[in-house]
Amino acid sequence: MTSTTRRAVLIVGSIVALLIVMALALPAVGRIVQSTVRGTHELPADLHTLVLHGEVGEISVRAAGPGEEPRAEVTVRSTLRDPEVTSEVGEGRAELVSRCQDWWWLDNCSVDWEIIVPAETELTIGNTVGDITVSDVTGALSLSGDVGDLSIVGVGSPTVSARSSVGDITLSLVSAPEEVTITSSTGDVTVTVPEDDSGYRIETDTSIGSVTNQVGSDPSQSRLIDLRTSVGDITVRRGT
Repeated sequence: MTSTTRRAVLIVGSIVALLIVMALALPAVGRIVQSTVRGTHELPADLHTLVLHGEVGEISVRAAGPGEEPRAEVTVRSTLRDPEVTSEVGEGRAELVSRCQDWWWLDNCSVDWEIIVPAETELTIGNTVGDITVSDVTGALSLSGDVGDLSIVGVGSPTVSARSSVGDITLSLVSAPEEVTITSSTGDVTVTVPEDDSGYRIETDTSIGSVTNQVGSDPSQSRLIDLRTSVGDITVRRGT
């Protein structure tokens, strides 16, 4: 190897090493200068429909307790550019949107939602990255996430639709549903129905994983539980 070639190799190697160091260090710098802002969006007392479009962050929705008013509390974390956070409210309906603008590895952007709604509110929630948790509601549910777990706890919803590309889906019901449809590409699916005499037509399918059905299936029943995952286990059981 000539001296010229050796110098060229050293220069290229130094540039590559510098780029690697920058790629590892810049996210840490982003976290150091990250800002956190919290706010509250008031929701109508007669709220009956809530739509939420999230992008990066955790989403939690629960039924209002005695004396609580509907509201949406938001926590915004960002480094370079402020995320887009909007709300449109009117006639018993609310639509919330949170979006990280041109987010990349340096900009540690996320928007977390903690939402309180009347128990009977119909919920349609979508998120790109982050867990979704819903508890104690009785309205119809439609949830979808690309990466993150879906946890639906203590609900009395007549219909539940839940989809996740990567993540586990857990559903526990306090009253017998009319229809449950759950789909996950990669993740376990667990459904717990009430300890009562309600019968169900249960359909399950997994390409790689096991199926445990402790409830049984009655093809004559109108109540449907349809559970599918490509990679993951499926469990259906009774409980409280």
